Amino acid sequence: AAISADLQRDIQMARSIQQNMWPQDGVILSDYRFSLRMLPAGMLSGDFVDYFAVGSRHLIFFMADVAGHGISPALLTVALKNISWRLQQRYGRPRFRTPAQMLEWINARVIDQSVDLHVAMFLGVIDLQTHTLHYASAAHFPPSLRVSDAGEVTSLEQRGKPLGLFAGATYESAEVDIRLGERVVVFSDGVLEQHQTLDLATREQALKDQAVNADDIEGLWSYATADVSGEDDVSLLMVERLS
Repeated sequence: AAISADLQRDIQMARSIQQNMWPQDGVILSDYRFSLRMLPAGMLSGDFVDYFAVGSRHLIFFMADVAGHGISPALLTVALKNISWRLQQRYGRPRFRTPAQMLEWINARVIDQSVDLHVAMFLGVIDLQTHTLHYASAAHFPPSLRVSDAGEVTSLEQRGKPLGLFAGATYESAEVDIRLGERVVVFSDGVLEQHQTLDLATREQALKDQAVNADDIEGLWSYATADVSGEDDVSLLMVERLS
């Protein structure tokens, strides 16, 4: 019993260390607000989100979802935080020209960890001069969404292998403009647990409808988590262009 009490204490401490790595909710960077909600399946989460400015021209954000549950995936999120720091330091030297190149670099770093885990990731780079979102995906699902004030939804769908499995995997970048009042919505795949009786296309459509109908992140979060069982981590990131 003493061992289990010690283990419980360790996990509690690990949880608080992990939560301190998550970025602050509601941060405004230049003209964009970043809002975050996370619902871990257990004490520790295999999802990880980060966002930060690089220089005066770019904002970077990503959502990562480590496969599996428990302590190993949670430990890999610590490595992802370290990778995130290194991205911030290295962004100018050598210059990453595209989000795809950044994913290739992150893939190599995850493989360096020599753990038998893989990671899905959506990574976006906002160019503040042009208000263009450049993005790439490593097996991230469901697709991220761009939602306009008028209720138009664009799926930011991208192919790409998970990180940590294939050395030398290559990725593709795409871009989309972010107009005033538009928002980008990124979910982890735990959200697809809702409406489990429905087929995948119907569940994806439900997410799109929720993203359009929600007034703010609170509304979207309560829609998105209303029916989840909590067997998988669920995370939501919303990036809104304010001005």
